[in-house]
Amino acid sequence: MTAQSGAERDDQLVTVADIAGHIGAYEQTVRGWIHRGELKASTFGTRIGWRVRRADDDAFLRRRQRTGAIARQLLTLGATELDPAT
Repeated sequence: MTAQSGAERDDQLVTVADIAGHIGAYEQTVRGWIHRGELKASTFGTRIGWRVRRADDDAFLRRRQRTGAIARQLLTLGATELDPAT
C-alpha cells in the first residue's frame, strides 16, 4: 500500500456524509454550509450529490476554528468588562 502525497490527498473528493462524520455534524448542516457558499463543493448530478475537495474542507475547518477562537475571546472579554467584581 502506498502513501498518498499531500497533493493527492488535497485533490481527493469526499462526500457530505464523510465530512459530517469526521466533525460530528449533521449532513443537513454541511449541506447548509454548501448552499450558503461557506464550503466549496461540486455537484455530480442528483443521484451522486455533492463532493468536496479535501483541501477545501480543511480550509473551511481552519476558518471556522479561527472564527470560533475569536468569538470565545470576545465573549470572555465582554464577560470580564460586565463583571463588577473585576
